[in-house]
Amino acid sequence: MLFHRIAGRGLIAAVAIMAMALLDGAAPARAQQRDLRISETSCLCDASAAVARELGYLDEELRPLNVKVAYSRFETGPAAGAALQAGGLDIAMFGAASVAMIANGLPVRYIMVGDDPSTSEGLAVKADITSLKDLVGKKIATPLGTSGEVMLRGAIKTYNLPADRITIVNLDPSAMAAAWERNDIQGVYIWDSWFSRLADMGGRKLLTDGQIVKDSGGKYNAGWDVYLTRNEFAEKNPDILRAFIRATDRGARFIRSNPEQAAKAIYQLFGVGSAEEMLELLKGDTFPTAEESRSAKWMGAPGKPGALTDAVMSIWEVMHDSGKIRVPPQREKVIPMIDPSFLQ
Repeated sequence: MLFHRIAGRGLIAAVAIMAMALLDGAAPARAQQRDLRISETSCLCDASAAVARELGYLDEELRPLNVKVAYSRFETGPAAGAALQAGGLDIAMFGAASVAMIANGLPVRYIMVGDDPSTSEGLAVKADITSLKDLVGKKIATPLGTSGEVMLRGAIKTYNLPADRITIVNLDPSAMAAAWERNDIQGVYIWDSWFSRLADMGGRKLLTDGQIVKDSGGKYNAGWDVYLTRNEFAEKNPDILRAFIRATDRGARFIRSNPEQAAKAIYQLFGVGSAEEMLELLKGDTFPTAEESRSAKWMGAPGKPGALTDAVMSIWEVMHDSGKIRVPPQREKVIPMIDPSFLQ
């Protein structure tokens, strides 16, 4: 009898072990690995997501979902837009370049506001240019199709400068420093960290987004940036988007409460020489939280569009007037593309 009791216990244990093995083998099928492809950039606008990445917030939020993250570097919105349209990106940071995508009816949507620069984007010029009137006859570089171009053209209109006597040169940020040193260009309209970097190369900061927004009565306000995704990805992976936003929200809050530590964590990602320099850049920008992103100032709530809709319309108008977008501004196209539902 003792033998039978022991054997019975052994049989029960063996069955239990087999069951556990079967369950373990089934677990990967239930939690199949998914991929998330994110853009990264040296634009300061990406700071919240960068902090979330470096401090481990993104990994903490995505690990339970068994998500593998891959990063691709892009320095301008149009380049990232091409990758997004081709299916090579799932989440990317965009500014004014996103408006052309909306105008062309591409299946994309805004999911969170990245930043609201005031002094971290603007016009850097050579030291001998001391006023706006000195821009006449000069070559000013900016990446076409970006917030830099929109704000530069907005400045020309706001301050009644002769557009036909200012040459706008299309250059990516990475090519600006060499052109600046050769004096091929006398100014750039660009975002940080490039804005501050070029101003320090024998130049000065002549104008900022914040000043243009103020002087134009808000008509020209293109410096903000948003996180954007493809509709197909959003529909299939809402849990991943919410996890990304939770992590990015934590990054934005950390920047606000611990700016020195945030600067130390990310300055190398942005090609900045020191944490102290990075801290000064962070002070010139604002990084909205998820709660602020869904406020009336920005995205609003489902069925109640926020002010971001008007900002998109103003950029669309500028791009239409300059011939960059052929379709005239249409509010009914903009509203569905601003989706605050993942911010909850």
